[in-house]
Amino acid sequence: MRRILTYAEAHEIVSPMYDDLADCIQSSFAEHLTMCDLANQFGRPVSYENRTKANIIHDHLKSHVTEKFPYSNVFEVDKWNNIFGVKVNNDVFIRFNKINESRKISCRKTNQYISYMRQGEIQGFPASPTLLFAGYLPDENWTSIRGIYLLCPDNENVLH
Repeated sequence: MRRILTYAEAHEIVSPMYDDLADCIQSSFAEHLTMCDLANQFGRPVSYENRTKANIIHDHLKSHVTEKFPYSNVFEVDKWNNIFGVKVNNDVFIRFNKINESRKISCRKTNQYISYMRQGEIQGFPASPTLLFAGYLPDENWTSIRGIYLLCPDNENVLH
């Protein structure tokens, strides 16, 4: 059964991690910019779709998060049912997503997404931690990040 933490409980757990999570996101975003610049040096301009940019950032995030939060008795970084994230103790699970102006995840509304947003049971997923996400809001041109947030899926409680 999923244990839903209060705002205060979740905040106490994730606040000490915020700077490291934000650094992982910032570094991944910067690397995506470098990759785009490199691709355009081949003599033909390439205009990446936003989804492609988000996927590049996400792939770099996996590397940074794995390095920043090595497996221990506190952190477990892995993919569960194809969702990459970091599990902290058995208290919270944090996934990573691009968000829009409303601080909503920009993705298809699959059954898995709906279950995650409702703190529901997801096959192949840790059963007890509260589900959160670290979201980044890129600017309109994808040249900088306007905000990085640790959010509860209800999108009403910003943890940091």
